[in-house]
Amino acid sequence: MNDHAGSVITAVEKQSNKPRYHIYLDGEYRLSVHEDVLVKHRLMKGSRVNERQLTRILRDEELQKAIHAALRYAGRRARSIYEVKQKLSSLSYEEELAEEAVACLQRQGVLNDEKYAIELAEYRFFSQKKGKKWIEQELKHKGIAAEYIQRALNKFDQEDETEQALALAEKKWNSVKGDDLDKKRKTYSFLLRRGFSPDSARQAVQKAASSASGNADEEDFYHLQ
Repeated sequence: MNDHAGSVITAVEKQSNKPRYHIYLDGEYRLSVHEDVLVKHRLMKGSRVNERQLTRILRDEELQKAIHAALRYAGRRARSIYEVKQKLSSLSYEEELAEEAVACLQRQGVLNDEKYAIELAEYRFFSQKKGKKWIEQELKHKGIAAEYIQRALNKFDQEDETEQALALAEKKWNSVKGDDLDKKRKTYSFLLRRGFSPDSARQAVQKAASSASGNADEEDFYHLQ
């Protein structure tokens, strides 16, 4: 194909049940493209396409594939930007294409790390009763920016966390064995593993112990440090 004159598009055939088209150049099948690429490059029968244009068309087609792969992945459940980039990388998309695909999803509102951080934090905190430390570590692992993590965690104050910790402490208290001090230690450790702060965990265990026995010995908490 002469790069200056290019080849003639001799046929454009739509694929059945798909927004994709087969493109024929000089009577021979050459490539298939998404409808958006077809429209963007005005690929109509009788038009000419040179090698430079073909290179741009193929790149835009690859970008479309990356966008749709990202949409499928993000469509299953909410994802962070970092997670989507990692997924595209695992599918062997070049970093530049992955960045463009993610930017497209951000413009569409599909990806929004600030909103994602708040919604995930609220779900973990209220539905799964995870402490703020647990949530913070999970959001960091998902590549969320520090400012978004802080905004999400600011939705819950010390009283909120102690309340959630207490609900868990009361349930745990009834399932562990041993004397009261053993129960306090085990319940306290359990709450720390769930990501609750030491202060929230101590208050929750103290209240759970008091509720169970009608008496709470605060001195025992020196042994929980």
